[in-house]
Amino acid sequence: MAGLNNSGVVPTDELATGSATSTTFLRGDGTWATPTVPAAQSPAYASYYSNDYPSSNSVPSGQSAISFNTASVNVGSAITVSGSTITISTNGTYLMSVSGIVQEYIFETTDPTSLSFTAGFESQQHGTSSWQQVQPFPATTHSSWTPADQTGFIYGFAVSASLNVSQMVTVTNAPVTFNMLINNSSSSYYVTVSNPILNVIKLD
Repeated sequence: MAGLNNSGVVPTDELATGSATSTTFLRGDGTWATPTVPAAQSPAYASYYSNDYPSSNSVPSGQSAISFNTASVNVGSAITVSGSTITISTNGTYLMSVSGIVQEYIFETTDPTSLSFTAGFESQQHGTSSWQQVQPFPATTHSSWTPADQTGFIYGFAVSASLNVSQMVTVTNAPVTFNMLINNSSSSYYVTVSNPILNVIKLD
């Protein structure tokens, strides 16, 4: 049994092995140990948008990648964006999100008009030629119609819907390239994506 010193407390050298200092703590195995401080994580955050509406993101029938041409914030070097190409160069977990407005531009018509699209991310490992869908894919689906008797939409947008996609991805073999895809299956040939905004943040 450990004895008490003149102050009535057990001496630190009898409590455990090692040196008791202001930077050590008493472990359960009877050792004075220095805490392990995790290495500081380099922040990484990017926010981009497209400001040359509507020409940059006119989406024909079928699948197209959305472009983000202007950086509002880019912190760190792990995330780079060039047009529709999103490159992540550091392993880790990332939250990727895209928002915008999808609109169908039509002429005056008495026919019912549909706005239908799906959207999601795809990825490509550098050094490979194949793209893989980021699951779940698609991440969002939309379909809506105007009634057949709605007329008077002359050179205007008749149907619109919000686009909101958020997905968490884990990169284990950087660098990896991502695209944000929208698949247009609307009744007219073109839809437009206005005010698209991309946010990517490294979580660990």
